[in-house]
Amino acid sequence: MKAYLAAAAALSLCALGAPASADVVTYQISASGTGSLAGTPFSGPFTILLTGDNANVSSCDVSCEFLSPLTSTVVTIPGVGSVTLTGATDLGISRFNDAFFLGQPGTSDLFDFFVTDAQQAAFTFQSSYGPVSSSSLFAVGQFKNIASTGGLLTLTPSGTITFQSVVGGVPEPGSWAMMLLGFAGMGLVFRRKATGTPASAAV
Repeated sequence: MKAYLAAAAALSLCALGAPASADVVTYQISASGTGSLAGTPFSGPFTILLTGDNANVSSCDVSCEFLSPLTSTVVTIPGVGSVTLTGATDLGISRFNDAFFLGQPGTSDLFDFFVTDAQQAAFTFQSSYGPVSSSSLFAVGQFKNIASTGGLLTLTPSGTITFQSVVGGVPEPGSWAMMLLGFAGMGLVFRRKATGTPASAAV
């Protein structure tokens, strides 16, 4: 009986430690363009990495959805460095216009890009997506003097934008530790049972 109780306790630890789905989503926007960081001009490729929780998805109307706020927005410019935007940001999609938009809540979009009707129809905030490419940009002059950890950032995309997303949560270290402890306890119980050693013999 004690062996079964010990096994049940070990299973409880596993269940408590099982990582819950955090619905963490990572978006990547890759393109080329021009701009400046803290007054220093640059030109060439850049990557914008956005992370958020798709539990924060809302609708602005029947044809518009957005994730706000994003957890972080990191801009990486080769040869210049990586900076994080310090203000709140959001990412949305206008189904009617077949357009994605990156913006700041309560202000104008930083920039928008258009995709095909089939590409927008395939997108959801709950699943991985892409990559898709777009060369149709809009509102590109509004990403101007945006506060970041490296100073004011101005960015003007040009050419082709590539966009994709990956959905998946990363368990906390404590959750992994509890799961491992639970599995170790189960292994100890069943090993002793197999060898005929009573579980109550453990000190």
